[in-house]
Amino acid sequence: MRRQTPPARLQTRNDSPLQLKADDGALVTQPLSGDSSAARRFLTRLGPHWARQAAVKNKEPSLTELLEPAKPDFAERLLPFRDHPTYQGLDEAMKRRVLSCGWLIYNERVVRVELDVVNPVCNDVLLSKLPGATSQAARESMAQALVDEAYHILLVVRACRLTREQRGLEDLRLPVVGVVRRMHARQASCAEAWQRDLVQLMTGVATEMCISRYLSLLSTASEIQAFNRVTTALHQQDEASHVDLFGTLARDVFNALEPVQQEFVREILPLPWLWFSEGEADVWRSVLLQLGIPRADVMMDDCIANKLLSANERAMTDAQKFSEALGIDNIHWDRAAALL
Repeated sequence: MRRQTPPARLQTRNDSPLQLKADDGALVTQPLSGDSSAARRFLTRLGPHWARQAAVKNKEPSLTELLEPAKPDFAERLLPFRDHPTYQGLDEAMKRRVLSCGWLIYNERVVRVELDVVNPVCNDVLLSKLPGATSQAARESMAQALVDEAYHILLVVRACRLTREQRGLEDLRLPVVGVVRRMHARQASCAEAWQRDLVQLMTGVATEMCISRYLSLLSTASEIQAFNRVTTALHQQDEASHVDLFGTLARDVFNALEPVQQEFVREILPLPWLWFSEGEADVWRSVLLQLGIPRADVMMDDCIANKLLSANERAMTDAQKFSEALGIDNIHWDRAAALL
């Protein structure tokens, strides 16, 4: 996937802003110079900054002391079926179990995304598989990101264990999350290894940015127990820098690709944003049936029919902001829109 004659200096299409951050549920951009030397300086600065900022490098609060069994585990406003008559007809005890399952679904989604989507992207950079991302600064930054991701996995695995034990949900089984299934299916349809690598990269970038937004919503949800808020806040502490890091990575790789490879990126760029926005209908259906909720199938069918489980329009808007920040034009929006 490399150019035969790499350019001495990677050129961006313009000096459009690149830094992307999740702020109050929306993606915003801040200026970052477009040349590769600026990107290298940015990556070099991340090294010492990581030692001060990374959650894994700082003293962790005693999370178990924050357990508040009387409070719900998850924000009800984030349930896609919160207004459905079937859910509204449940007693308070069952609603609390559903909310606890929402917390487990969120956390298990994080684990699968980190393991199956984000970590392989970090590995590709460390192995110098991606053009435009072979500097030592890039490799060191991705090694730090891997340490962060391992700590995030520890946080959420521990959170899931405590929730399962506290709420009597030890036997609950969760299917593989949709964004991972979708990514693997798209990779299976690729004829070339470089295509699979780019699907992985674009999915990793999109999920890092989408997860950052979700963390912002949960870490400020005052109605849920403090343990869960602090767990997400510790995770969010790292994700802000990851958004910048992965955005820089995506732009540098894109500018080092051959034209045919850049065209492939234009085709696939919106897809991971749509995959992440789909709302895990299959996972929720499985969980609600395991809880023995009457008419759970009907409720989920209604949610799908009314598009309550997806946020495709917002996902397309976020993908457009992302492509503009990277200076990638001529995206195949029409093909992605057909999935709405």
